[in-house]
Amino acid sequence: MVLIINYPYSIGHGNHSRVFETLQEYIPAAAQNDGQAFPSRRFSAPNEVADWAFANRHIIRTHLRNADPIEF
Repeated sequence: MVLIINYPYSIGHGNHSRVFETLQEYIPAAAQNDGQAFPSRRFSAPNEVADWAFANRHIIRTHLRNADPIEF
C-alpha cells in the first residue's frame, strides 16, 4: 500500500509540480498506472483516509498478507 499526498511544490523559477507527477516521471510503474494495476482512491481530507482505512481494515490486512510485492 502506498499513500501519496499529491501536494504542489516549487521546482524553481516560479514553476510548480505535484508529487504524483514527479513519481510518474521517475518511476515507470507509476507512469503506467491505469487505475487497474494500482487501484487508487482520492480523499478530500485526512480524516477520510483514516475512516476508509478503518472501515476496510480486514480487506487491507488480507491484501497486504497475500498480494505479490510491487517491484520497481
